[in-house]
Amino acid sequence: MPLIGYLLGAVLLGWLATAAPWIGGGILIMLGAKMLYEAFNGEVEAVLADSFDVNIQEKINHRMMFTLAIATSIDAMAAGFTLNLLAVNAWLACFIIAIITAGFGFCGSYLGKSSGTWLEDKAEILGGLVLIAIGIKVMFIR
Repeated sequence: MPLIGYLLGAVLLGWLATAAPWIGGGILIMLGAKMLYEAFNGEVEAVLADSFDVNIQEKINHRMMFTLAIATSIDAMAAGFTLNLLAVNAWLACFIIAIITAGFGFCGSYLGKSSGTWLEDKAEILGGLVLIAIGIKVMFIR
């Protein structure tokens, strides 16, 4: 996303740079609100899943994960816009960002797997609140 932001920033720096935090923050807040809604209405989904013999875990697919990945990395794209304003090698900066992000991603996956047993149904609520907090941060704190 920083590389996409860098490339788009070279073309659309003025307009898109000012709109990116609002777009990204809005998407994150909507996703967080949807997660909270689903967490509090989970009983309905469980009953429906049982009646149709569908496993709820099967609902998480690549398309949903890709959408969440794009939404949560909008702020990284906004950071890529700033690479046009600095005297840095953008390709090297994006490579370093990718390595660090991958490391944190693997650590987060491990923590999520190990904490899932004690968080259980509260994980979706926590995830929704975190997404809303990140959305507010992206929109209002610069």
